[in-house]
Amino acid sequence: MNIENDLRQLERLRQQGILTQAEYEEECERLRQESSPQTENAASSSKQPLPTTSEYGQTGYLAKDDARHNGTYAMMLHLILFVPYVGWLVSLVMWGARRGKSPLIDVHGKGVLNMLLSTLIYLFVFILIIFLVGTMVSQSAPVQPRPVKFSDGSVIAFLVALLLMAIYGLLSLIFLIISAVNANNGKAPSYPFAIRFFDTKLPAEQSSVDQHFGNL
Repeated sequence: MNIENDLRQLERLRQQGILTQAEYEEECERLRQESSPQTENAASSSKQPLPTTSEYGQTGYLAKDDARHNGTYAMMLHLILFVPYVGWLVSLVMWGARRGKSPLIDVHGKGVLNMLLSTLIYLFVFILIIFLVGTMVSQSAPVQPRPVKFSDGSVIAFLVALLLMAIYGLLSLIFLIISAVNANNGKAPSYPFAIRFFDTKLPAEQSSVDQHFGNL
């Protein structure tokens, strides 16, 4: 309801003699009193900042509200990984800078960290398999220079490791995009093949978040 239109309507009624001066003033005062709380509430709600981590425990957590304020930032934690060489570092720095301000940012930063650490471990295993295959071949090779002949087992081990790493890389790319979309929608990250070094579950809505951030 627009108070200015109501006041103009009251003024016309007063001029037409339908309302007395006392009734006119009484109605004007009533309209002003009714509009004041709404105006103050609207102004305070528009200026109210997003609750911090410590304040979420008192106000209750809403994933949609967190996504509306921090969804884009959380999404960039994943998409920035496409930047060559330094993308992973930028993502971790971004996470560390705002991990205490939003549960959504915190869990998606942990999801990225889980994926990066898991990738390092899988790469190490892959390199170890190649090293072991190379060692077996060099030990089985005769002293005189002859064509090196790979055993069936070493070839199969190498091909299996290579295939697994290719599949892991492709799936990681797919789930990276899925996790970025989840971040923008207020959902937890999705890296099913990553080792869960850190918990990546969002706190339950309307429940305390203090336990979620208690060990930070």
